[in-house]
Amino acid sequence: MEYNILNKKQIADSRSAVIKNLRMKPTFYLILILFFCNLIVAQESFPNLDDKPSWKVVNTITSNPETKTLFEYQFEKDTLIKSVTYQKITNNAGYVRLLNDKVYYRLESNSKDFLLYDFGLNVNDTVYCGFNLGVNDDIPDSIKFWVVQVDSVTLEDGKHKRLQMHYNPREDYVFPMDWIEGIGSTTHPFYPSISLGVPGSIKELLCFHLGSTKIFQNSSHSDCSLTTSLNDVQKINNIQIYPNPCLDYFIVKGIEQGTILNVFNSHGQVILSNSIKCSELQVPTDNWGTGVYFVQVIKDNNSIFNQKITKQ
Repeated sequence: MEYNILNKKQIADSRSAVIKNLRMKPTFYLILILFFCNLIVAQESFPNLDDKPSWKVVNTITSNPETKTLFEYQFEKDTLIKSVTYQKITNNAGYVRLLNDKVYYRLESNSKDFLLYDFGLNVNDTVYCGFNLGVNDDIPDSIKFWVVQVDSVTLEDGKHKRLQMHYNPREDYVFPMDWIEGIGSTTHPFYPSISLGVPGSIKELLCFHLGSTKIFQNSSHSDCSLTTSLNDVQKINNIQIYPNPCLDYFIVKGIEQGTILNVFNSHGQVILSNSIKCSELQVPTDNWGTGVYFVQVIKDNNSIFNQKITKQ
């Protein structure tokens, strides 16, 4: 039997190699752990109830850009619809569910699903997303978008995949929109496409939080608050609204001639805008769907009254 006898240098080299290998393994395993953690984060295309997400959306009246109102959306609870779990959105704003890279939305529990997002798309892919949501038979339910670029944006909790989308309502105009994975659209998280075609208002995502941590801040605004918030009930100048909740109508009392009365639904859409010519106004609601609405009174380009009402 032959034995290979190592000299001192070979022994030292072998010992150094073993020690080096042992030292490198923890680093190697740490890199693997971080890599797979990043993969897990990247797979979360949309937040869920446990994440405690909160979206704040600014609605600007195009005829009066100084008039800005603020809407806040959160997940209220898990809801089973036909044995499928959905996240119910506050303010009766609908329901969402996540399936792999896709997010689906329905306006009512008894309505049908529409595709809201598909974060698995690539450049030049096209997709049809919910647009009309069955509200008006003269408008198509879905509308076509295409992906012009896929990149990432760095936010407070790290990098998020971003899809830059285009929608072409007419030949001479292209509307851009960004989808940010884990957050949603930068126009409106739950109505990204319907926000494009609603006349009279422009919507944009102001802030997004996970719990108490702010993840996204719109660069056009310095913070997450506005002086006019339709989520707050205010009574100024003795203006009153009753009955609340209402059935077929509500009355606005104590308003001044020359002011403007706006009513928004829970999605930030303007459904009524009138110039006031009397001190008391009866507003019919018999054709409105049940849910939450917001009444705003404007005088001299400033909001002087905001109140939330419920239509039963």
